[in-house]
Formats: sequence, C-alpha cells, structure tokens
Amino acid sequence: MKLLQLLFVLSILVLGAGCSVTKEERADESPAFIEMKIADSLEASSTIHEAALRYALVAEHFPTSRFYQTAVRKAAFLYSSPLNQAIDDSASLYWLQVYTSLPVAKEEKEEVLSYIFLLKKVGTLQKHVDDLVLSSKKQTSDLAARANRIRDLEAQLHDLETQLKEAAGELKKLRDIDVKAYKRGVKK
Repeated sequence: MKLLQLLFVLSILVLGAGCSVTKEERADESPAFIEMKIADSLEASSTIHEAALRYALVAEHFPTSRFYQTAVRKAAFLYSSPLNQAIDDSASLYWLQVYTSLPVAKEEKEEVLSYIFLLKKVGTLQKHVDDLVLSSKKQTSDLAARANRIRDLEAQLHDLETQLKEAAGELKKLRDIDVKAYKRGVKK
C-alpha cells in the first residue's frame, strides 16, 4: 500500500514538473490567465461589452504575457461587435491598429486592414448622418417657429379684419346720420 502511495505521489511530481512553468512565468501569467478566463466567461455569457473591457485590460496590463495577442484581437473585434450593447468603434479601431503591429499572418493582416478601412468609413458616414439629423432637427424647429409666427399673424389679421368691420359699421352709422342730417338741413 505504501509503495502504491509512493508511486502515486512520485507520478504526480513527475507530471507536475514536466508540465509546469517556471515560478517567474507562473507569477507573470497567473493574473493574465485569470483575467482571460473571466473575459472568456463574460464573452460566453454574451456580456460582450464587459468581455471587451476585460480583454483590453489584459492587453494593457500584461503586454508581455502569452495572452497579449489574443486579448488585443478579441478586444478589437468585441468593441465593434453587433452583439455589444455599447459599441465603441473608436476603441475597436485603436485595438485593430495595435493588432496590425503584431506578428500575424499576411492574410489576417489584410483582413484587419480592410476592417479598419470599413470602420473608418462607417465613422465618416455616422458623422454625416449625425450632421443630417442635427440639420433636420434645426429645420423642424425653424418650421415650428415659422408655423407659430404664421398663426400669430393670422390671429392679428383676424383681429384687424374684425376691427375693420366694426369701423366700417361705425362709419356707415355716421354716414347714415350725416345723410339724415343733410336731408333735414335741405328740407328746412
């Protein structure tokens, strides 16, 4: 029995020594590894914005870890993912540009550069749309102000027409009185 326990402990030690990394690597990788696992679980649970933030955190705080390239790539693509409720194209663009400086395959780099071009184009188009929306709101506001001014002028016109009718009525009464007075004066 002791021999079996001894063999078991020895095999664990041999396996552990063969698969283990140095203490320096373990100390360096442990926080990055933990953060990557958290980010992976957030991504798996469709909490995309928080996952992007975690991947960016790994990339910023652990640039020498073995997770750096993966963290940069995932941060870049998750920030602009349609599943992300808080899309941040500028953050995505930043991480994509960082990713192009890393050693990646030529085809992948070309795809990333195309994606960067498209993101920039989308940004330009979004700015144009925002400008049009702002212009439309201003025009709508101007039209509403003009419509109010037209209603005010119509009300003033109506008041003036009413006053004119009243004045015309008064003038007619005065004319009738003048005519009666003239006819009386002529008869005398």
